[in-house]
Amino acid sequence: MLAFERVSWSVGGQPVLGGVDLCIGRGELVVLIGASGVGKSSVLRLAAGLLEPTGGHVARRARRCAMVFQDPRLLPWESALDNVGLPLEAHGVVRADARVRAGRWLARLGFRAEDLAKRPGQLSGGMKARVAVARAFVVEPDLVLLDEPFAALDLGLRRDMQALTRSLVVETGVAALFVTHDLTEAVRLADRILVLAGRPARITAAIGQRPVAAWADIWQAAAAFARRPDIAPVLAGLTELSPHAG
Repeated sequence: MLAFERVSWSVGGQPVLGGVDLCIGRGELVVLIGASGVGKSSVLRLAAGLLEPTGGHVARRARRCAMVFQDPRLLPWESALDNVGLPLEAHGVVRADARVRAGRWLARLGFRAEDLAKRPGQLSGGMKARVAVARAFVVEPDLVLLDEPFAALDLGLRRDMQALTRSLVVETGVAALFVTHDLTEAVRLADRILVLAGRPARITAAIGQRPVAAWADIWQAAAAFARRPDIAPVLAGLTELSPHAG
């Protein structure tokens, strides 16, 4: 669904990315980790076509691409239902049908009927996150890009949203690229973990794994991951490993 071939990108004449290679197939959830400011969000914007590479090539075979941001970016004057239905209307679906499909997705993500009409200002942080995820999946995308979407949530909500995201990728078969700086989140979600490091940045490690479900195993896997010699140079700026990490 997505492939980077020796992709570079510069801003203001300063190289940010240099020779990035990656490939993501259908049904695969790939997590990209790296220190703050290394260029993870730039990779997502290049993947979405919001930026053009300075060099190399980005190949997208996805019919539809959707994004989930750290800030849910909901329209404050629209209901939860209509925020989810908006991209369907943008694709030509009539409003009534868009609302039916949006309602099904919100119900699937745990919304009660009485919550559908609430505006973002009336929703909790967890509910806003669910609206943002529903808005991405309602268009039946082939590729979903997630930019630290749960970083602002507390621990319990983060765990819920991580489990939900993993299950949606498996059920729908989308290709997903998930950016985080949290090692525990990475080992819980990823089929493959990519490490972005350096200046200009490139993929310095690519580690296949089985997503870990039990939290005792998650801490152990994250700690083992952190001890790898190819990971140690990029740990600065990543979330510390502790029972309180998301």
